[in-house]
Amino acid sequence: MFVIRTNNSATTIANWAAVEHAKALNAQYESTFSLSDKFKADLVERLVKATFNSSTVYKNFRQQFIAIKVCSPLIEELISDNCRLLFDACHSNNIEIVHTKTGVIFRIYPV
Repeated sequence: MFVIRTNNSATTIANWAAVEHAKALNAQYESTFSLSDKFKADLVERLVKATFNSSTVYKNFRQQFIAIKVCSPLIEELISDNCRLLFDACHSNNIEIVHTKTGVIFRIYPV
């Protein structure tokens, strides 16, 4: 298999293609959401970053929802009062919270 070296890390062509495909889909789906949906996602992203400040947080535009993903959150962050308040606010604003093996995903559906 061919290897591309970027910034001292080896990435296979298949991984690179998957990343580029995800970027293209993200850009394509971003245009399908309204300004208010994007504003709500930005607000949730900021609150999530403040709550999970030691974890990687990123936003993805999907076909049916906007996802805010927290990668590998710490247990201390998940059991904190701030996290409980964030989860309560999300539930009251119809934001779906999905717990996975590798993190937490906040799904924001269009209004």
